[in-house]
Amino acid sequence: IKEFIARRWLLWKGQFRLFIVNSIDQAKTLPDRLKKLISDLKFVLSQKRQALRKSLDRQTRTEKTLFFGFILGLGFIVGLVILNIKDNKWIPFLHHPLIKNLGEVADKEWSFDNQAGTVPFLTAFPQEKHNYLFPKVIVNLKLKEGQEAFTMGAFEFFVEVDSKDTAIEVKSREVELHDLIQRVTEQFSYETLQSDRGKERLKEDLKKALNQKIVQGWVKDVYIKFFITKP
Repeated sequence: IKEFIARRWLLWKGQFRLFIVNSIDQAKTLPDRLKKLISDLKFVLSQKRQALRKSLDRQTRTEKTLFFGFILGLGFIVGLVILNIKDNKWIPFLHHPLIKNLGEVADKEWSFDNQAGTVPFLTAFPQEKHNYLFPKVIVNLKLKEGQEAFTMGAFEFFVEVDSKDTAIEVKSREVELHDLIQRVTEQFSYETLQSDRGKERLKEDLKKALNQKIVQGWVKDVYIKFFITKP
């Protein structure tokens, strides 16, 4: 194996050295190649210019007038398009104006105070509620720094889901989701769960974790039915 690696190393070393040498040689000849390229371009342009001049010389005065008139007209149209685009205007015969606000085309407009009594769209229309109660959860809560004995916690959670199909999925996956609830709950300490904010955080984390697992629909909210902690 060592002999094989040594041979491969010598081969790669030689190839790399050859690549460096070729690169240096090409770099040395680069200015000459650029000069030749520029010279060729100048030659081609001069040939095209001569051909165009000969072609124009063969045209009548009327044909020349039409040609230059076409060039001027085309330049005017291009300039007009650029000016309209620069001013964020739409050209009517190319495209319909972009509607930036539905109020521009509405028959009537109403205004309202966004801070006064607005109702979320999903709760604006009463629908049948679909709740599911999970079996009781008993876990060891997270140890606080310096704490030696675990704190026990007993909970009962029920969730509100968006549809009957979601409730059926939750029931069929009860064992898996119940274990997930245990794993999330045991990340909270006794002290955290004594505050209202701590309970809200627990419900938010449970909702997020369940929604990541559920395939059909989503969990709208998580509620605590039963809550006991023992320090």
